[in-house]
Amino acid sequence: MRQIRNFVAGIAVLTLASVATASAQTDGIAKVVAKGGDARYFVPGDSTPHDVKVGMILKPGVTIQTASGQGNFVDVVLNNASAVAPTTPSPSTVAHWQPKAEQDGVRINENTVLVVDKLSRTETGADVVTDTEMDLKAGSILGTVKKLTPSSKYEVKIPNGVAGIRGTIFWLSASGILRVLDGSVVIAYVGSGGNVITQIVNFGEQFDINTGLVTPIDVNVRLDLVRMALEFLPVNIQPITFIAPDHRIFFVSPTEANGGTVIFTDAIRK
Repeated sequence: MRQIRNFVAGIAVLTLASVATASAQTDGIAKVVAKGGDARYFVPGDSTPHDVKVGMILKPGVTIQTASGQGNFVDVVLNNASAVAPTTPSPSTVAHWQPKAEQDGVRINENTVLVVDKLSRTETGADVVTDTEMDLKAGSILGTVKKLTPSSKYEVKIPNGVAGIRGTIFWLSASGILRVLDGSVVIAYVGSGGNVITQIVNFGEQFDINTGLVTPIDVNVRLDLVRMALEFLPVNIQPITFIAPDHRIFFVSPTEANGGTVIFTDAIRK
């Protein structure tokens, strides 16, 4: 893992620039804005589990663990003490969604263990430099990350690699599957021959480090992730047509606005 981290640190887009010693660095926070089912957390140096509760503020070093089974999750927003969970999106909102994250946060899915290793904010005078480092030990997460300043860093470790985030919406599993809903993600991992491999995964793509294949995200999987992202954080909603990876164009029936049933139709993109 040290070899991977050193390699990723050398990539220009992930480099954390030097900060003047006069700058003020403070620890960030992770606020719990929503929870489903059961979840607990541990603080460094204490093996006692504590119940996760909506509204609580967690500090760097915390380990969050969700129970197994569908419906167990925890949503945390980073560095925003006033954050709240939005209302459940309508079907037409899902279909017309244009991805754009407006807050930094993570949905911790069922049967997941996530360690928030580092959350720091440094006021440089010109901008705010953030350093976010997480360790996904098991399970999966969906993350939304605002566009970072050039000197900022956002990394998520998994057992066999590390993903570098710049400003995107992504889904990542500890087993090494990465799906990108917006922007792009650089992932570095150790290949079967022991060498470090890097892969850029772009909007609408899925990458599996176990096979080395980049494929389009399945339409149904993408819609599920869209719903998850919209339930998790406020985003900009702009009317657009949803174009599937196989070039079908999906339209939504206008009757939904009056409480009717949403009807999806499709046509082949010319």
